[in-house]
Amino acid sequence: MLIGRIGSRKLITLGMSVAGIGTLLFLRGGVHAPYMAIVPAFVVMGFGMSMIFAPMTTAVLNSVESEKSGVASAINGAIREIGTAFGIALLGTIMNRTYQSHYNATSDIVQARSNPALGPVRSLIDLVGSGAGLAGRVIEDAHRFPGLPADLAAQIRDASSQAFIAGMNRAIVISSGVIIACSIVSYFLIKDPVMAEAPAPDFAFIDEEERVPELVGVD
Repeated sequence: MLIGRIGSRKLITLGMSVAGIGTLLFLRGGVHAPYMAIVPAFVVMGFGMSMIFAPMTTAVLNSVESEKSGVASAINGAIREIGTAFGIALLGTIMNRTYQSHYNATSDIVQARSNPALGPVRSLIDLVGSGAGLAGRVIEDAHRFPGLPADLAAQIRDASSQAFIAGMNRAIVISSGVIIACSIVSYFLIKDPVMAEAPAPDFAFIDEEERVPELVGVD
């Protein structure tokens, strides 16, 4: 209904802007933040995304002839999947690199590495810093890391958790900026036939002298 009234272009632009703002709301998260702190981000981002996909499909199908609608729909789906995979890989790499640099620069980790008494667990400290997949409570798993002192485990967990949040925040800011920038670009690039100016109707006027005489006496 909204597509027919205001067109796909404005809906996509508005939806991406709202989704970008919703993405920024994930910055409310933190190491000790409750789940409800990021619920508004899910709600706002979901509301924005609801105004993107249907209008986007409509805009794609309206840009080609009806006999090519199947090909256009398939290309649209393929590009969406490729974009999803590429986005996850790129943002995941940015997040992981930020995690590594933040973790390795934490004062507790630097001191632990320079402590000769902790030499036997140096490899474990480096292992946790190698990737965000080992952040947080993973270090408290006694089956994976047996015999680890509780105080050292708490330090590693805190450092890795803070580094994880730092990586997430950087990925969130970048993705939000890209979404909002693309919303502006889409407004100028998307052709919206729904809102296009309709051509003036071609009326055929009949000259008064050429009018057909009215029939008289016919019921």
